[in-house]
Amino acid sequence: MLKAAAILLLPVLADCATNPPRELPFTVGGGLGSQHGNYAATLSSEVFTDARGDRCAVWNWDRPISASLVLRLRSASCPDIRNPKRMIGVELGAQVVPMAKSGLSGQAAGS
Repeated sequence: MLKAAAILLLPVLADCATNPPRELPFTVGGGLGSQHGNYAATLSSEVFTDARGDRCAVWNWDRPISASLVLRLRSASCPDIRNPKRMIGVELGAQVVPMAKSGLSGQAAGS
């Protein structure tokens, strides 16, 4: 039984070795820091209203993905109903925007 399982598993493992990922996924949680540098979030002029009606500040976090494009991650900081001294992050989404519309257009990588 064990020998049969090993025979079935070998083609799967061999396929992993011959087809490595083409590029690293664009995530921060996959490791320490980032292969693209670290960039600060900037306060947006938008306001998000949560389910309780509280107004929440919206933040844009732009990260370059090429010389002309930026991945913009958007989130809101909303008050925590259980602890008024804390804020809760609410993910609002991500979009690709031109570098020219980003706050990064004049910054060097990693600054």
